[in-house]
Amino acid sequence: MKPIVLIIITMLAVVGLFIFVSDDLPKAFDSQINASNNSIADKAMDRNTLPSEENDTNEIIQNESDSKEVIQNEIQTENMTTETDMDNSNLTIPIHEENKYVKDNNTGATEVDRWKSIASFAYQLQNINLDEIRNSNYDLVVIDYSPGSDFNNFTRDEILLAKNGGKKLIFAYLSIGEAENYRWYWNQQWDLNNDGIPDDSPSWLENSNPDWIGNYKVRYWEQGWQSILYGSESSYLDKILAAGFDGVVLDTVDSYMYWEEKEVKDAGEKMVELVSRISKYSKEKNKDFKIIANGGLELSTYPVYLNSIDGVLRESVWYIENEKQQIEETEYTISLLDAIKQNGKKVFIIEYNIEKENEIKSLASEKGYLSYVTTKNLDILR
Repeated sequence: MKPIVLIIITMLAVVGLFIFVSDDLPKAFDSQINASNNSIADKAMDRNTLPSEENDTNEIIQNESDSKEVIQNEIQTENMTTETDMDNSNLTIPIHEENKYVKDNNTGATEVDRWKSIASFAYQLQNINLDEIRNSNYDLVVIDYSPGSDFNNFTRDEILLAKNGGKKLIFAYLSIGEAENYRWYWNQQWDLNNDGIPDDSPSWLENSNPDWIGNYKVRYWEQGWQSILYGSESSYLDKILAAGFDGVVLDTVDSYMYWEEKEVKDAGEKMVELVSRISKYSKEKNKDFKIIANGGLELSTYPVYLNSIDGVLRESVWYIENEKQQIEETEYTISLLDAIKQNGKKVFIIEYNIEKENEIKSLASEKGYLSYVTTKNLDILR
């Protein structure tokens, strides 16, 4: 066969194949589309729904709702910290190192636990030795926030170390009803000749307390004095909070009696308001921070005052140093202390008769009070 004939036959065969394939392509596409539609219909039938626009919208809304619910559950799970969780030994709860108290049996303890379980306390404002405090057996120790000079305050690390791994609470002393001329805020011009009578001084400063040299009565309701006590980084309470103390003992709360004698009829209410503000402010900074009020037991008849404190301290319930306290005074004081204790507050007693220590501790224990017997100068840890 001649080459030209072979070429013609080959070209005719290619053309015929092209025509055959072109006729089958639409059928293939139609088959694929039908299969796809059948698949959608099958899925819709499986859900007992039709693939309509309305159902598509409902499905989207439902999916969004389900997603929000999942996210919300994840957030709640992530933020959840309950007592039940704390009982789970496999759960690690992140807390600040200074609040991570560990008991001897290696179970976790918080400041709340320590507060509830206090069985002993000490009170020392002079000659403070933090190493001695750290190694003592006291559950709570009250000290001055400075070892002697306001320019050499105890640091946060020092206070943390004194807590001995959380085995004790450390409280600071804070006088709110009297100013002290050895504190950082004092200006020598206020009583230049040191006669106890203010000279060029703020309006809140009053004459000195004749029983305590260097201590001056204050109009504690005035803003000038209160700004010294709390509200800024340089204020008294804020320094205590920054140093990591677990609470404060508010001293000279009974100063309101001085002003009542000077015809300030609402002096008691003014003191209640101050204590309430201090408590609210400090607990907003540290929810576990505790407030102990020294003196002013009669103010406990004010519900707002009672709700603002966690405990009370009273000196000389049974003895005035080496002399027996008047029995009427003792009975009256105990009646107030008992009422306060019944309201869930802790009661702390300080006596200054070391010879009668065993008797005092026995009397206090019978009433459910915590007691400490020491020297009048509060300068040793017994």
